Amino acid sequence: MTEPVVEPVVKPVVKKTLVSGIKPTGQLTLGNYIGALKQFVMLQDELEDTEFFIFIADLHAITTPQDRQELKKNIRSVAALYIACGLNPEKVNLFIQSEVAEHAALGYIMESTAYIGEMERMTQYKDKKVNQVEGVRTSLLTYPALMAADILLNDANVVPIGDDQKQHLELTRNLAMRFNNAYGETFVLPEGFFPKTGARIKSLTEPLKKMEKSAENPKSYILLLDDLGLIRNKIKSAVTDSDGVVKFDLKNKPGIANLLTIYASL
Repeated sequence: MTEPVVEPVVKPVVKKTLVSGIKPTGQLTLGNYIGALKQFVMLQDELEDTEFFIFIADLHAITTPQDRQELKKNIRSVAALYIACGLNPEKVNLFIQSEVAEHAALGYIMESTAYIGEMERMTQYKDKKVNQVEGVRTSLLTYPALMAADILLNDANVVPIGDDQKQHLELTRNLAMRFNNAYGETFVLPEGFFPKTGARIKSLTEPLKKMEKSAENPKSYILLLDDLGLIRNKIKSAVTDSDGVVKFDLKNKPGIANLLTIYASL
C-alpha cells in the first residue's frame, strides 16, 4: 500500500503597497527629484514584493487658486517627468488623482473622522494660509484628510515622506485607528520611508526654509527643466557664510549643509 502524497503547503505571497504623489502646481524642483522622484525609481527596482501607486495630486492643487490651462499643462508635465526620471509604467500604477473618484469619497469619510483642532494644528496649513490673499479655502484646511484618504485607499504599507510630512503621516495613522475602532478593522496602518539623504532640500537663498517652486525669488530653487547654465549660476549664488570652511554643520552652517546634501544626494 503506497503512502498518500502530501502536497507542500504554499503560502501566498503577501504584497505590500507603496503610495505617493506630487502636486502639479508648477514645474518640479530639484527638491522634488531628490526627495521623491529619485526615491520612487530606486524603490521600484528594490522592492519586488511591493505594488506602487504613484499619482498626480491635482485635487490637492486646487486647494489654492489655479489657472485651469496652466493646471492642465502642469499635469502633463508631471506625467512626462515621472517617465523621464525613470518610473516604469510596467512596474508602477501611474494615474491622475481626480480620475479615481474614490479618493474624494474617502476624503469626505476622513473629514468625518477628523476634528477641526487636528486640521488647524497642521504646520503646513499655518504656513500656507498666510499667503492666501483671496481668502483661505475650506479645502486648504481639510486637505490632510484627503491626503490620509490617498494613503489608506490602497492599503499602503509604505509611504515615502520628507521631514515636513511626518505630521501628516501621524494624522493618517490616527484617523485609520480611530475609524477601525469605531467601525471595525478596515484600514492598514502605514509606515513612513525616509530617504537616507535629501529628505528635505532647502532654499538656496533662505537655507532654513524648504525649497519651494512657489517662492517669489527664482534663485531660491532649481527647476528640473532649468538649463545647465542657469543651474550653475543659481548654485554659485546660493547663500552660504563668510568663514571659508566647508563642512556639514546643519545648525551653524545651514547654507553649506544644504549644498553638501544636494551634492551627496545626486
